[in-house]
Order: sequence, then structure tokens, then C-alpha cells
Amino acid sequence: MGSRKKARLAQRRIAGMPLKIAIVTDPASTGSGVDLTRDVELVKASVLYADEIELVSLGAVMLAGIIQVADGGHAAVLSLLTSLDDETARMLTQGSALPDNWRELVAMMFAPQLERYRRRARGDACRRGPSRLVRPVDP
Repeated sequence: MGSRKKARLAQRRIAGMPLKIAIVTDPASTGSGVDLTRDVELVKASVLYADEIELVSLGAVMLAGIIQVADGGHAAVLSLLTSLDDETARMLTQGSALPDNWRELVAMMFAPQLERYRRRARGDACRRGPSRLVRPVDP
């Protein structure tokens, strides 16, 4: 950084005028998925000069959404799938026809996993025995 730029930056900071930078990018994709390399490089460069940085990146938002769904477990995936409109859901099946009650069928497929998570959340120590529900006995 040149000495004049450093002096201007120092004057801004003294005057209480922070340098704000907005980085706006479009999603870059490769054959293996979304590539955020360019976004990261721009953020790194901005950190040297800016007091505040705002990243406006569709790729980063998509990745954050995927992470949020993944962290939410089966319930988050179920919520995401059942929130899709019919046309979008059809795209996920590569154009195959979906039954009219596909949302209910998806919910039924997730029901066993959701019940297990609910039991764990309640602290219920139920486990399935050979022919009936068995609760462990406290010693």
C-alpha cells in the first residue's frame, strides 16, 4: 500500500469514517459443485483495507443453506422437501411423475427417524426388543 493511501486511510479512521466495502459476486460452479475460491480471495484482499466488509454472494448463501439443513438432521430435510412446490420437486426426480400425495409419502418415510430423534430429545431410553417395546430397568 502506498504512503498516500496509508495516510488517507489513517485520516478516515481518525475522523471516524470507517471504510466499508461490499463484495458482490455471482455463483461460480465447476463440474464438482459451487466454487467459492474467488469470493474468498476478494474477502482476503478487502480485509487489508476495509473496516467493514459485506459479502453478497449467492454461492455463499446456497452453501450456508445446505449447511443449515444438514445440521438440522432429518427434520430439516423433511421440512425442506415438503416446502417445495410440485414443479421443483419434479425437477429433483428428473422429470418423473409424482403422486398427488407425495408430501405425505415423504413424511411417512421420515417418520421412524423423526420418532427416534424425539425419543432421544426427551431422554426416553426405549429400545425395541424381539417382539415388544422394552424399557431398561434402573438398578
